[in-house]
Amino acid sequence: MTKKKSQDQELPLWKNEWVLIGILSIFYLVGLIGLQMDAYRQQFIDLSVYHLLLTAVILGLSRKNDNKTFWFFSFVIFFFGMLVEIVGTQSGLLFGTYGYSDVLGLSFMQVPLIIGVNWVVLVIACSTWTMNMKLPVWGKTLIAAGLMVLIDIFMEPIAVEFNYWTWQGGDIPIYNYVCWYVLSLPMHYGMLKWKLLENNWVPKIVGVWMLVFFVVLNISQ
Repeated sequence: MTKKKSQDQELPLWKNEWVLIGILSIFYLVGLIGLQMDAYRQQFIDLSVYHLLLTAVILGLSRKNDNKTFWFFSFVIFFFGMLVEIVGTQSGLLFGTYGYSDVLGLSFMQVPLIIGVNWVVLVIACSTWTMNMKLPVWGKTLIAAGLMVLIDIFMEPIAVEFNYWTWQGGDIPIYNYVCWYVLSLPMHYGMLKWKLLENNWVPKIVGVWMLVFFVVLNISQ
């Protein structure tokens, strides 16, 4: 514990975990407050892309080691996430019949690029929570995928409410959550099997904030 604290003190301010957690927490709190105010809600909805980008940047800054395999695999997750979402929106074979609006910014084949970033953020956050569990890798993987689905359960109704995406018929299908769980398994497994994650509070707090953020919004809507 003392060694880790010493390492944090030696890092530049912009890489200190607690500074990054403080910045992250401020932005999530401001977002929650802003989305409760009718006069400013649409402006905050329009800022969602930048909010998630900031989250991804903070995750990247929190890394202590320059592990090239971690960055490579993060790009793999990004492209994998984009691929399955493209298949889903174009065919309905994955997740269900749904489509994205233009609220989430720049798109490729009708899938916003930020969705690929969202896959990366969620996989890192949820896998980090399970990395130190006294379980085999497959056990940690199953739990990490479950945590990711838990966040999605609370995220989906808010995403529909804010017009990030829409579902045919208006109902969110159970098949969506099944696909999230199954498709995320190899991504979590790779992060955990190859020990690409760091014992770092930032991704853990990202996961907590994402869950709290959407739970609070569900309660307040």
